[in-house]
Amino acid sequence: MPTDENVPAAAEAEPLDVLNAAAQALLRHVPADVWCAVMLDPATLLDTGGLHEHGFPGEVMPRLFEIEHGEQIGVDNIRALARRPTASSLLSVSTCGELTQSVYFQDILSPAGLADELRVALRADGHTWGLLVLCRANGSTPFTARDVERAEAISSPAATDLRRALLLKGIDDTEVPDAPGLVMARPDGRITYVSRIAEFWRALAHHQRLA
Repeated sequence: MPTDENVPAAAEAEPLDVLNAAAQALLRHVPADVWCAVMLDPATLLDTGGLHEHGFPGEVMPRLFEIEHGEQIGVDNIRALARRPTASSLLSVSTCGELTQSVYFQDILSPAGLADELRVALRADGHTWGLLVLCRANGSTPFTARDVERAEAISSPAATDLRRALLLKGIDDTEVPDAPGLVMARPDGRITYVSRIAEFWRALAHHQRLA
């Protein structure tokens, strides 16, 4: 994949714009029937926002989050992928062709009519800043080894641009309080910093407890 087609760099780019640029750069070469792009906290690998409008149907999302972040199971779980020397993975290859033995395939892909999933962790300097997920439906052309290579090529440049955008713009800079906030605390539990959107969520939770 040519370097100038990876991820357009822009000093004023919003993190979601950078994430979308990375996804579109890959999708131009590796089409998908279903796809999503997720920003990740590099310390915990928890979702901090993303693009899901072309992603999985809503009915499988609770189970997906349970598998991904609760049970943390599966050969291509984001935590397993973050530890690998390579950034991209194809579920059919990771399972050695035994897709039906995968809980993730059984509970997420199969109910959604999907045949396989290609993932690429957006990694830079040893940290994972995001994840692109591309799926092909039953009856679609299968992913190829070349597709996996193209995904691998986009990982580092996309992660570098995403990290830069997050450091410059952050994810807690919006008038609409629908994004994750940031709370910092000492080991004894004493809170030392609460971002604006985190304060909104804290106030809402407090109000609901009193209701």
